[in-house]
This record gives sequence, C-alpha cells and structure tokens, in this order.
Amino acid sequence: MNNKKMILGMLIGLIAILLMTNVLAAEQKFDKKAYKNAVKYANKKINSNKLVKRGIIDKNLVKKVVRTTIYQQYKNGEKLNRKELRKLIRKELVNVLKNWRNTKTAKNPVPVVNDILGCTDSDANNFNSNANVNDDSCTYDVLGCTDSDANNFNSNANVNSGCTYDVLGCMDASANNFNADANVNDDCTYDVLGCMDVSANNFNTDANVNDDSCTYDVLGCMDKEALNFNPQANQDDGSCEIVEVVEAESTLTEHIVNVNFKNKVKDRKYLVYEPAVCKDKECSLLFMFHGLGGNYQQAAGDYYNWQATADENGFVVVFPDSLILEAKKYGAASDPAGKHWDITPLSFSATQDTKFVEEMINEIDLEYDVDKSNVFSTGHSYGGYFSYYLNFALPNKFKAFATHSAGLMPFNVYGFTVYWPAAPSTKGSAGNTPAMIIYSDGDNVAPKLYSDTLESQMSAKGHASVNKQKSTIIGHAWDKSMNQEQWDFFMANS
Repeated sequence: MNNKKMILGMLIGLIAILLMTNVLAAEQKFDKKAYKNAVKYANKKINSNKLVKRGIIDKNLVKKVVRTTIYQQYKNGEKLNRKELRKLIRKELVNVLKNWRNTKTAKNPVPVVNDILGCTDSDANNFNSNANVNDDSCTYDVLGCTDSDANNFNSNANVNSGCTYDVLGCMDASANNFNADANVNDDCTYDVLGCMDVSANNFNTDANVNDDSCTYDVLGCMDKEALNFNPQANQDDGSCEIVEVVEAESTLTEHIVNVNFKNKVKDRKYLVYEPAVCKDKECSLLFMFHGLGGNYQQAAGDYYNWQATADENGFVVVFPDSLILEAKKYGAASDPAGKHWDITPLSFSATQDTKFVEEMINEIDLEYDVDKSNVFSTGHSYGGYFSYYLNFALPNKFKAFATHSAGLMPFNVYGFTVYWPAAPSTKGSAGNTPAMIIYSDGDNVAPKLYSDTLESQMSAKGHASVNKQKSTIIGHAWDKSMNQEQWDFFMANS
C-alpha cells in the first residue's frame, strides 16, 4: 500500500515537473520584439480600414481583440506572418460587426470579448499580456540615485543608477596638491620661488622653493671708470682708484646734414677733422673730395694723409661722401654710373652736390671756429673735376682750388671744341679763381692733355695764378708728398 502511494506521488511530481517545463519553455519562446512589430503592423492595417475610417467600427475594440490574439499566439511560441495577420484582422472585423448592437449606426458597441483590466504597455514593469483594457496602473523603472545621503539623491528613483558625494580637495590643476577627484574646493598650495637663506639681503619668508636668487653684501669699488672697478660689488667701500683720462685734442667727427634739393630731401654724411690748435683759434677750411667709387672714410685715411698736413699747418679738413648716381649722356661721351659727384655737363648748374657743399659750410660755421673767408677745395680724379666745377658753380665761396689727376676734357662736336665738365667762365663773371693743377706722366685715366687744356682755358679766360705741377708718382695715384705744396699755394692766395 505504501509502495503504491510512493509511486503515485512520484508520478504526480514528474507530471508537475513536465508541466512546469512546458510552461517555462513556452514563456522562453516568447519573442517580445516580434510581438511588438506584429502589433504595430496590425494597428496600421486597422487604422487604414475603410469601416474604421468611416466610424462604423470602433478601432480601439478591434485593436484590443487582435492584440490579445497575437499575444496568445506569440506566448505559445507561434509567430504570425503578415498574410496571417491580415487574415486575423479581417476575421475580427467581421466578428465585431456581427456582435455589435445597433448595427445601423454602429454606436455604443458591445464586444463579445470580456474586458480584462490591467497594464497593457509591454514596456512597463507590470505589463499584463491578458489585459485588454488599460487601467493606468503601469509602473516603470525610474533611474537615479536612491541613497538619501548622496548629493544627487532622487526620491522618485526605484533603480539606482549612480550616486555622487562631496570629495574635499584642491581643484586647481596648477597647484602642488591638485586632487583630480575633488568636487569641493579645499586649500591649495603653490610653489613660491625666492631666496630661503635667512642671512641673505633678499630672504623671502614666504618662499618654499629656493631659486638661487639670494644676494649678499659685496664690498668694493662701484665706479665703472675706476681702475679697480668691481662689477660684483653692491656696497661701495670708497676704495676706487680714479685715473684722469685726457682725451685726444684732435678729433675726427662724423656729421649728417639734411639737404633739400628740388623738393627731394636726403641725409648726407661728411667727416670733419679738427686739429687741437683749431679748438682755441679760428682756422681756415679745406674740402677734400674723393674719386669715382671712393668714400669719405677713404678720403680721411692715411692714403691721402690730409690729417697730418692739417696738424702741421693748423686748418680744418672736411671729407664729404658722394651718392650713387645714374649715368649721364653728352655727345659721344658719358658720365658713368656709380658713386661720384653730381656734375651737369657743359654748364655750371646747381646740383644736389653743390647744395650739399653750401649746407656743409653753413653747418660747420655754426659748430666750428672756422674762417669763412678762407675756404679751399681739392680732389682726386673725379673729385678733382668736381673741385674745379664747384669753384665756378659757387663763385666767391672759395679762395682757390686744386685738382689732382683731373683737368678739362676736350671734345670735337661738328667741328667745334667743347669741354667737360665745362669751359671756365671769364674772369669778370666768376672773379679771379687761383688754380693748382697736378698731373702725372703715364696717367692713362686723366692724361696730361686734360691738365694742359684746363691750364690754357683758365689763362684764356683771364684767370691769373694758374700753377701746374708734375706729380712725383707715375700713373693715376694720389701724391701725398704734394699736400704741403697745395696748402702753401692756398695760403699764398688767401
């Protein structure tokens, strides 16, 4: 008897297990996504039905019935394709029509299906697949912090999605104690550079990083002009040894004069050499013009040696600097392009360089003690031509002039002889300008013909005191041994 009861109990248990397994298997077969898509498709078809659109059939009633049928199918692990769904919809539409009251107006329909109240939203936590009437009882997950001690506690949340709490710390990324996790700013600390030696002059009580900037008292001489100057000293101890420096009395000084010629303004440079003796008395003035391609610094150098002659005789020497000019054409000849003096061919017209000389004379007279009644000029090669040109372009400015390795160039033009730079003016119109002409044998740049022509033309125009001298050097070079002869000639005609 007991064995029978035992066997019967085992059979009942086995049956229960099988039933439970089938139920679980059936529920596991439920495809929620496919179910939703089927319901969505069915609703779309119901909405497009002509009877629904005309209000003859209550679409919500049909949707409930169809949705319930679809759910049962999917719950049992079965799926409906679209053809089957359309067939189901047509069937339920017919059933609803048959079971409605007042079929004429189709108002106040009474469905055959009984109302089942519950949550009909499949996304809700308490979704009821058997319900066909939504009773607004659906509940949903509300994500949020469920810890009442947290900063972001959400009293409505039923699913904890993360809580935040106060983390004290330094929130300045540039600070020494920066805390990347902090969300409530606390004290920050920073590097303070400075001297941390209490014995130093610049000790910094706030410094926490020594920057090697400490300074200390260093006794010594702080006068830069003293022999024992100590560049490290910051406390003068009165030990300086001062040596009196006597500057050279003779000076070579660069000047810049502003020259305005035909509304074009240029800054022009020149050097002035003033011997020591001329600082205490009025001295004569000599202009020395460099040759083609030269400059004022070369003219003031040992090659021409005018500084030594000025020291011996006591006069001021000026060394002007020329400009770089374009070439000028005149007949078969031309005035070359390059660094030289501005000359107007065949006439003694004013040029930017004659204006330059006038400005220099005025400025030098203001700054130096010179005798404006005793001004002379000389020049080498192209500078010699300009020395001659200048005396006729600025008549009565110079007492006498000299040319070295230059002269007057004759040209035959249609049977007439013309001269470059220009033939001298007559004595009456330009005064009596004494001239010293220095030439050299073997000079292929300015041959003796040029100096002979200048001598003859000066004499023909009535100018007396024309002194032609032969250089001791063969060629086109400057003969500085004749500097003294030039100055003696100037003084003789002063």
